[in-house]
This record gives sequence, structure tokens and C-alpha cells, in this order.
Amino acid sequence: MRSRHILILAVALILSSCIDPFDLDTENYDDVLVVDGMISSGLGPHSVILSKTGGIDSLNFQYYEGCTVRITDDEGSFVDLDELGEGVYQTKPLEFEGVPGRKYSVFIETPEGKSYLSDPQLMLPSVGIDSVYYEYDMREELDFPLGREGYQFFVDTKESDRDSTYFLWRVENTFKFNADFTVEFYYTNGNFFEFPAPNIWSTCYSTNKILDVFTENTLNRSKPRIDKQPLHFEDTYSRALSRRYSLLVEQLVISEKAYDYWQRIRKLKESQGSVFAQQPYQIRGNVYGAEDDEEVILGYFTVAGKSEKRIFLRWKDGPMRYPECQITDVEREAVGWLRFSRANEWPVYLTLDAAGRLARPPISCMDCRTRGGYLNKPAFWID
Repeated sequence: MRSRHILILAVALILSSCIDPFDLDTENYDDVLVVDGMISSGLGPHSVILSKTGGIDSLNFQYYEGCTVRITDDEGSFVDLDELGEGVYQTKPLEFEGVPGRKYSVFIETPEGKSYLSDPQLMLPSVGIDSVYYEYDMREELDFPLGREGYQFFVDTKESDRDSTYFLWRVENTFKFNADFTVEFYYTNGNFFEFPAPNIWSTCYSTNKILDVFTENTLNRSKPRIDKQPLHFEDTYSRALSRRYSLLVEQLVISEKAYDYWQRIRKLKESQGSVFAQQPYQIRGNVYGAEDDEEVILGYFTVAGKSEKRIFLRWKDGPMRYPECQITDVEREAVGWLRFSRANEWPVYLTLDAAGRLARPPISCMDCRTRGGYLNKPAFWID
């Protein structure tokens, strides 16, 4: 979530619907509200994430807690979002359903009594996904002397009913991976014990939102559809492709104004420049202060018609480039030093090397949870 916030701040400093540059005043970016919200067609949950900047020179964000967040529509209906912690406010899974053709706004009230709201946003009808697929790719990049091998993912849309359709894609991966070693023994209070379930922390699943922004539109096309839109590229320098991999693609139909906002973010991200690589501009999203509409608010409240598709795959035969744990004399000799360990370090987990000797590698080599994984198989998972 932190990286997501940094992206929003970088965008806020560089991009704007205004065209006149201004002199950068870092004091004006202390305690600025950042809104990252989206609702889409269908049932939720739908989320609004609130934070405050700590000044652009520090790039620090503080979760904004204790706020009241409400979504309203043009028919007078509303729903209050539950606060889940860390600045996340969310609708209950079956409580709110986005309906194409209606207009939605967000209302925010802070613990200090300040109020903010967005312009009403029309929810457009969704456009179906025709297919999500991938192609093998080997890229030559300076930072990867052995080449960057992996899969490039693409999406084809179905034909839209409108000639002018603006798309935003959000991508999330889930993958299955293993720890390098199993836990065979543990040490505590001067004694070694056989570990009762060696494989319990061996297999994990990890789910990650891809922070890249993917946008395109159907303007000036012979047919109102998108073919072979590039999405995420997954390489072999992580464990993502090591066992089994799944990609979830959310295809969002957004307004022209929202498209312009996200298009600028995409171009900024692709430029790979620093925050100050371009002349900064003051961003104007669609959220403003109810009492002071000149107050700087960062971020955007996006309303979209949504369709989605998930695919599963395995990596082709070939080497994986991520670093694997190795057992050397250092890990074997570390077992002898356990007699000097303290109670607050117990239990200490151990494995066996190829010759059956005890070794003490880092816990990240034996417990896949320490690499950001979780043990429970997702409900949607297909082996």
C-alpha cells in the first residue's frame, strides 16, 4: 500500500488538469488529503483509501483514520463505508451494488470536522473481456545481464456499443510457491526435538496488486474494440512463476476525464523519471473541499463499469533466476552455537542438508510465510 501512495504523490506533484506551472512550495503539501477510491458495477466490496501527506520532501504518508466516508447516488440513496484500519474504508460485500447509468459521489468528513466531496461521476456500462492470454518474451535490459525472461500478458476486449470508450485495466496476480527447505527439528532450552509437521510451512500462496497503470481507448479505430493490449510482464527473477500462477484482469470503462487522469499517471510511470524530472504542476482531481474548493486535494474517485477474467498457467521448462537458499559450512556450524542462544530466541528451527546433517539457514528459507505468503489455498484456486 505504501508504494501505491508514493505513486499517487508523485503524480500529484507532476500532473494537473491545469496548464500553468507554479513554483514548488513544500509547505503547501504538508497534511494534504489523498483520496484513492473506486466503485464499479456489480457487488463490492468497494473501497476508498484515505491518507495524508507528510510533505513532498519526505514522501511520507499517514493513514487517515476516524473519518466518515459515504457514497451517494443521484437517486438519493447512500451507503456508509466501514473503517477497516490503515486508512481503508469499505462497503460490506453484499451491501452496495454499482448500477450503470447512475451517478455516484463520495463524501468524506474528517475527525477535525472538515468535509470533502467529489463531482458526480456517471457509471458507464461495462464492456466484456474477450480473452486474456500470454506470450513468451526475452528482453535485453542493462540491469539483467542474463536477459529478462518471462511472460507478457495481453487482453482483447469485446466490441463496445459506443465508438468512444475509455478503458482502465487493473491487474492482480496470485501464485503458488515453496520454501527451499522443510523444518525438520527445533531447538529449545538446551534440547533438540523433531518437528512434527515438516511441510507445514513449505507451500504458500501470494496475492499482489500490480501497480502499473494500463489505459487505452477506441477513438479512431475501425471497430470499437481493443486487441492485444499489453498488460503485466512477469519475469523469472521472483518466485511468482516457480509453481503455478494466476492473473486476474479487471477491465474498467471510465469517463473521458477519468481516462485523462489515469493516462497521465501511466505516462509518468513509464517515464521512469524522478519526482522532480519534470516541472511540477498542481493536480486537480475530482475531490474538493466543501468549505474551501481551492484547497489542494490529491488523488481521484473513479467510477467504472467492470468486467473481469482470470487465467491460470505454469512456466515453461527453463531456468528460474531468483536466488535460492544454500546450505554451507556457515549454516552447519551455526547449530553448534545454539548452546549460547537465549530463551527469547527459542524455538530455533533447523533443517537437514543433503548428507543428513543439521543446519540452521535463515527462517525465510524454511517458512514461506516470511516471503509474503499465506498458507490457505484461495477459494478460486485451480491446481
